Amino acid sequence: MLRGNMKKILLLVVILFLAVDIYSKNEVSKFDSDTTYIINSIVSKDIWRNSTFQYSYKYNSQFRIVSELIEVLSDTGWVNSRRESFTYNADGDTTSFLNEGWSNNNWHNIQRRTFEYDSNGNRISHLHEMWYTDHWQIVQRDTYSYDLNNNRILTVIEIFNDNKLGNARRISNTYNSNENLISTLIEYWDVNWINSSKNSYSYDSNGNMVTNLLERWREGKWTNYSEYYYTYDSNKNIITKSLRLWRNNNWEFIEKDSSNYNLNGKIIQNLTHMAYDSNYENLRRNTYTYNQNGNLILNFCDIGNDSYWDNCEREISTYDSKDKLTTKLFEVWNGSEWEQKDSDLSFPDSFGNYYYLNGSEVNIYYNSVTDVETPGFTVSDFYLSQNYPNPFNPSTVIKYGLPEQSNVKIEIFNMLGQSVGVLVNQDKSAGYYETTWNAKDLPSGIYLISIKANGLSSKSNFTQVKKALLLK
Repeated sequence: MLRGNMKKILLLVVILFLAVDIYSKNEVSKFDSDTTYIINSIVSKDIWRNSTFQYSYKYNSQFRIVSELIEVLSDTGWVNSRRESFTYNADGDTTSFLNEGWSNNNWHNIQRRTFEYDSNGNRISHLHEMWYTDHWQIVQRDTYSYDLNNNRILTVIEIFNDNKLGNARRISNTYNSNENLISTLIEYWDVNWINSSKNSYSYDSNGNMVTNLLERWREGKWTNYSEYYYTYDSNKNIITKSLRLWRNNNWEFIEKDSSNYNLNGKIIQNLTHMAYDSNYENLRRNTYTYNQNGNLILNFCDIGNDSYWDNCEREISTYDSKDKLTTKLFEVWNGSEWEQKDSDLSFPDSFGNYYYLNGSEVNIYYNSVTDVETPGFTVSDFYLSQNYPNPFNPSTVIKYGLPEQSNVKIEIFNMLGQSVGVLVNQDKSAGYYETTWNAKDLPSGIYLISIKANGLSSKSNFTQVKKALLLK
């Protein structure tokens, strides 16, 4: 039993974090031809804060979130807690974010973020400021540089200190001829730039990453630290991921993940093994169950304990007849029964807007929006939204809007400027539309989505290009 307890301890301390940019652009998406949906509100039960929160949303004419109101339930009803506001440029890129708190019956500034982009739609700066008494104070500024293929090659992070911005960290990326990231160098500033860590990546002939080596700078030289190995099935799904650590001048295998998929390519089980005495023993198992429409309804986790499995935690989801997520429930096994636990949650609505919250029990409420006839949601301008999802494999959805009847052509180009397919080439009436691009026969890489729309009026010719990243 001691070994089983030790594995539980290791499970708690070996945590893998995935960084996401919660200030990325919110893009429009639509799942059927006549009607789509916006989230009206989300109600979340938060155990740690012993509170229930309601998140309410407002949208612009392209269905991007412009405000999020967070209220907390009191004895007298819903009370303001926090408010977030977003602005966008003509391409749908987020240009600002404002966070406010409620106190003494007024809204008060907390923080804000401002973003700038180049002519290719690449984010080139991110300024973070905090409110101090009566003024905005810069906290951090990130600036980004790109190569001719729009790959981010440099990130410089500056921190405000001693009344000025100063260098703090620098991240440099390099790519191979197939646009695959092959190295990431992280440096910190101490009078000069000093090496900190370096990741090196290798790929197979199909563009799948097969190794990820992490080295750290120690005593004037690069020293091995960890390395991941990946294998794939014929559909480019990861079937094994192995971790080894550099100890006592030798590589020591620590952990191995094995995954299985159903015929639709959805993961149905992930098994994590921990290395003990040159053998792998069961550590953690996640089993995924889907309904007949392919929606995930149960993510069940149990922990290996010698020769048997112990319940660990589970996540239960429900959907309505339109396959929209309606509830999430997170529970943990306390040794004798299931009890609710808080968990981070992020998910998209039918427009591709992402929502981020925390709680143990979440209920999501929608409003129906009919195409052009719905007051307040008419198409006022031409637009092409970013494909969703992005990155994608192998299919992605492209949405666009037409304020008047137009001849529309949507074409895909590779980075050499060569056409690889035409998705749409016909007359369309005013409204919101979507089309699906299946890139199963194309190699991984960056592609350009081009729209050309010629309306009835003489000044209504519209052209726009978006980048899409295919990762197989």
